[in-house]
Amino acid sequence: MSVDTELREIAERQASRYPDSLIAAQGWTRAELVDAIHQHLRNSYARKRDSGQLERDEDGRIRFREPRQRSRRRGDRRRGGDAAAGSAVGCPTPRKLIFPTEASAELFLTHAAYEGRRYRPIRSYLCHCGSWHVTSRPERTVDREGGAS
Repeated sequence: MSVDTELREIAERQASRYPDSLIAAQGWTRAELVDAIHQHLRNSYARKRDSGQLERDEDGRIRFREPRQRSRRRGDRRRGGDAAAGSAVGCPTPRKLIFPTEASAELFLTHAAYEGRRYRPIRSYLCHCGSWHVTSRPERTVDREGGAS
């Protein structure tokens, strides 16, 4: 089996984990998602092949070593601030997931599988850039004295 065929199979397996409604909320088709994951895997394979970070199991199948966890304090977020995240020009949080409408962000919240994880998005909000994001922080409330809590 060629490396490209194997990477395509991995991409199809990864894409099958996402429900159609979540993919549609991002404005993608399943084929586009598979293609994007496949392209990412090919780029990652080339980088890791060149640096010697690939592993093969007893059957000769490719395995990527587990990546190190990055610190959130260094600005690590869920998405890269480039084409992977969409076109968030002037967005103060360009690495966050971007939704074109409030409805698509709310649809994501209903289908996101975050049970048992520390981060679980609970609401959507309109960003300064005009896109919608999701956050795990509760909405701020104002107390009787006028201060935010």
